[in-house]
Amino acid sequence: SSDLTYKNALGEGRDLTVAKAGYRLAAVPAGVSTPPPRLGAQTSTILAELGYDKATIEQFAASGVI
Repeated sequence: SSDLTYKNALGEGRDLTVAKAGYRLAAVPAGVSTPPPRLGAQTSTILAELGYDKATIEQFAASGVI
C-alpha cells in the first residue's frame, strides 16, 4: 500500500491516513513513526520563533486570533 493509516488518530475517534515516502532506503525502511501534531498545536512555538514575545502570543490567544 502507498499509505499508512493511524487508527483513532489523535484520540478523536477517527482514522488518519498519511502518504508514505515515495522512495526506499537500503538500510532503514522509510515511514512515519507518529501521527502529525493537532492543528494549532505548534502555533505559539512558531510565533515565538518568528519574534513574537510571550505577552503578545497570550494576547492573540485571549482575543481569539489563535
